[in-house]
Amino acid sequence: MRLHDLPDDILIPIFSLCTVDEFFSLRLTCRILCAVADAYITTLAPAIAKTTFPDCTLLLGALKDGYSLRWLRSLIPAQLAAIALDKDKLRRWSYLDFPYGIPSEDESVQGVYWRGRVANGWRVLRRFCLVSRDVYGMSMQDLEAGKPGLLRGVRKSRVWQTVACEYASCSEHGLARLFDRSKGRGRPCGTIREDKRSERHYEEVVLREEEVLKRRKDLIRGLKNEDLEDYLHVWKILLWAFRPYRRPYKAGEVVYRGWDDAPKKKGKRLNPYVGCKDPKWQSSISDISVGCSWLTWWVLHVGTEPFWQQWWATRGTSEYGSVRDMILEAWASRSVHGIEIEREHISKFEFALRKRVLPPEKLKRLEEETGEGRVVKTISLDCIPWEYDESPIIHKEVEEFPWYRPGGWVWMDGDVWAQCAGLQLGSLKFMRLKDTDELDDSDETAERSKGPLEEVPYLIYLGDKDAEWVWGRNEPWEFPFEAF
Repeated sequence: MRLHDLPDDILIPIFSLCTVDEFFSLRLTCRILCAVADAYITTLAPAIAKTTFPDCTLLLGALKDGYSLRWLRSLIPAQLAAIALDKDKLRRWSYLDFPYGIPSEDESVQGVYWRGRVANGWRVLRRFCLVSRDVYGMSMQDLEAGKPGLLRGVRKSRVWQTVACEYASCSEHGLARLFDRSKGRGRPCGTIREDKRSERHYEEVVLREEEVLKRRKDLIRGLKNEDLEDYLHVWKILLWAFRPYRRPYKAGEVVYRGWDDAPKKKGKRLNPYVGCKDPKWQSSISDISVGCSWLTWWVLHVGTEPFWQQWWATRGTSEYGSVRDMILEAWASRSVHGIEIEREHISKFEFALRKRVLPPEKLKRLEEETGEGRVVKTISLDCIPWEYDESPIIHKEVEEFPWYRPGGWVWMDGDVWAQCAGLQLGSLKFMRLKDTDELDDSDETAERSKGPLEEVPYLIYLGDKDAEWVWGRNEPWEFPFEAF
């Protein structure tokens, strides 16, 4: 007997044991299962939510319009927001007074408000991703349909590529390769035919990226400034999730050690481009702040799914580094020229979006500078104020951190705990860190429970150097936390 032939009273318990991802996949397998799922959604939704989000009391209690498919879908960006804000306490240096981050189970008005804003930012990010997915799913005939006839199928010659290539870091169109057909622009087995195929590929990438840029600009015209600000809030938090080095070594674990030890796919290294330099992740991560990073392009291209899978759907499994592996594989499958094309278009999009939400005084200054002939291509995230993300050097009152108790202990990561405003030097109060073993009965405010996010692999380690080497310290709490 097939699954859809079972009676409803048997299908309902089966649906109830599914996670959100499994439920929506199963629902789309046939019309009968879809009809059953829709008919009993008010009964199925709370059971599926509890299966997917165990112990997340606050998340499951946020019910406004009753149980529905929309409510079930909304739990994914809401959980991403809760994780991102909670784990934002794992920034790269020690902090004054209180750590960043809002505990996922905090019920304060400010905590609920900011989680809602960041959740909306994840939804906006996904809408931008769907634009890219639609364009890259189109055929070239459809993309070229609206182009002038003279521009269709035009292929640039090798000489023109050498003269016209605008990317200083490009290693494929230099003069040294102009007459060297054997190297084929850095590919190990380049030929004239492959060179032409490569140039056509770049033309297709440019055409698709221009269409993506056009559609995204049209989309932001229809969005409110608040939606765009929420999207930038996500980037202000996500910026600190990336690490330009390897995760600290743990016994029995195979750690990625750079291109010489890169993962293999079908017996080949992931990076087929001999002339492609190793990625400078420190620079790429820093460029996120000004909106011209290839990582920004990659996130908007793949959307929220990789973060959902690593942070929650596959937590506690061998897929803990899925985001890192996807980034490395995507980078390795591209040449320098292709990466620069993607960076150029994403920087234009980010500039247009950030200019839209600039405060009036900063927008006026930008227009004055451009009016004087200065070329401005990027806008820093620091130019868009956010109350939550103010500099830790700026003194804040205790009332502005209702989710932390002065002198209380906060679980950071692994076995590391932080005491809020535990030490005082002059007029500044500093956090102090302790290992779990150092907590004793005298620490009356210590909270031993780590909450529902204990096994969330939040940080994304990209580089080929150990965190110990970068920071030059051995204590686990002296460098970014090592649990994941």
